[in-house]
Order: sequence, then C-alpha cells, then structure tokens
Amino acid sequence: MFGTPFYNEGLRKIIIAFGQLFNNIVIENVNRTTGAVTKRIKVPLAYAPKEKFLVRLEQQPDLTDRSFAITLPRIGFEISGLQYDPSRKLTRVHKFRKTKVDLSRSQSAALLDRVQMEDESGLIINEKANATTGHAEYILHETDSSGLTSSGAKNSFNYTPVPYNISLNVYAFTATAENGLQIVEQILPFFQPDYTVTVNVLPEMNIKRDVPIILNTINYEDSYDGAFTNRRAVIYTMNFTAKTYLFGPTSNQSVIKKVQSELYTSSNLDTASREERIIIVPDPITADADDDFGFTTTISNYADGKKYNPKTGQDE
Repeated sequence: MFGTPFYNEGLRKIIIAFGQLFNNIVIENVNRTTGAVTKRIKVPLAYAPKEKFLVRLEQQPDLTDRSFAITLPRIGFEISGLQYDPSRKLTRVHKFRKTKVDLSRSQSAALLDRVQMEDESGLIINEKANATTGHAEYILHETDSSGLTSSGAKNSFNYTPVPYNISLNVYAFTATAENGLQIVEQILPFFQPDYTVTVNVLPEMNIKRDVPIILNTINYEDSYDGAFTNRRAVIYTMNFTAKTYLFGPTSNQSVIKKVQSELYTSSNLDTASREERIIIVPDPITADADDDFGFTTTISNYADGKKYNPKTGQDE
C-alpha cells in the first residue's frame, strides 16, 4: 500500500494554476495634469515566502547606501497549508475508467483517427519526428495481428479522489500606496468570493477538475514609520483557499470480454450435473469500452452429466 511510487503532480498543477492568475498584472503611472501614461510596469511574480522579500528589502535600510536591494513593485505567493475537507467526501468505491488497447500494424490504419496521441503517456501510439525526413512516425506496440483479444485490452482505473483544501498566500509589495491599490483592484473584482480554474489533473485518464479558489482575507501593512532615510514598503497579504482533489495511483487490469455461467439441477455441486450454460460476449467482439456495442447471449442445454473445469477450460 504505502511505498507504491506514484506522482500525479496534483499539488504542483494547483500551485502553477494559482500563480498564473497573477502573472499579468500591470501598474500604470499617470501624469495627473495631462492624463498621459508615463510608465507601465508589469509586476514581477515569484514563488517565495513573505520573509524572503522582507529580508531583501531590509538589505538597504539606508537610502545613502549603494548596496543592491530588491526593486518594487513585486508579487510573491506560497502554499501555507493543507487540510482535509470531509464535507466534500464521496464514496470510496467509485472508479474512473479508461480503456486502452495494444494495436497491431494492420489495425492501426483503421483506428488511427480515434486514438489519442500523447508523447510520453505510455498509451497506444506515440508520435515523433523522423530525424532524417522530418515526417511524423508512429511507434506501435507489437501485438498479434490476428485481431483484438481480451489480453490486448487494458482497463486503466483510479479510485475516487480525496478532497483537500489548500491554503495559499499572495503578497503584494509596493513602494507607494497608489501602486498597491492598483494591484489589489486588479485582483479583488474577480473573486466573488471565489474564482474557478480548470485543471487537467490526470491527462492519461482524461480527467479534468474545476477548482474553486476562494478569497478569505486581505491584510494591509504600511512601514511608513521610521527615519526619513528608511525605505517604505506597502504590503498587502491576501489569503486564498483552493478546494481541490488528490488522486491516488492509477492501476491497470484486463478487460472482461466473456462471461460464462453454469446452471445446475441442485445446489450440491458434488452430485448435481449441469443443465444449462449461458455465455455473454460483446457484439462485435472487437468493441472497446467507449464504443457503441451490444451483447450476444448464447444459451446451451446439456444432459450429458459433465461439468465445466475452469482450470482446463474443458467439459469433463
């Protein structure tokens, strides 16, 4: 159980998606007399804790010192904690499924238009460019060309994900109150109080999730007090909660394409003999889980007193 190596990059994708929300904030300095824009600054964004920025700011406490200090404005963000959310808990036994089939070369041409192409997914077909011609080539899994069988089909599945709330903090550092207000005003109107982003949490299973990001609190800090030679920093701290789900490892199992039932005249299998056999197979037999298919049911009656041996697959 524990110790099975897997990494779905669920937390990493949430953090990246969260940071992208604040990656295009621009501050404009305007001439109050003419109304013309004198400077446009795209606010730099970095994943870093608040203390890291404060240390860099304090490296130049005296304005007469020529040593380098961090430039403002700047935005930083970080993850501050995770908490299990029992209110969004779902049943554990539900499975997300996706069927993949190993293809022979003779089958690839007919199925190529409905096969998902991904470079590093380990799925049916991988596409890459020929180093000499530059044309696309398709690397196929070698299988028996006689046709699709139950051994060539695999069913990938993953169980119900676990709900977690991720706490994230955003820090906006500016040198003036006006720049700080511009940054905050470009963020707050989009959170009412949440903003939803779509995250491709499991590309190999085609699972996407809408993750609401909720704005909880906004704190303001102004280090205006002190000597005139000390540097001023206006700091806005915004706390968010991302309601996401974390998936466990993805497993594979063979696809069942034949079901056989034996009916006996008595519940005592030691003395009873079979009377009827029911076999159900998909129609057509080459159908995948995502195809439009039906079932073929074959019912056979027996009076020979034999029994089916599941180990040998023969009537004995």
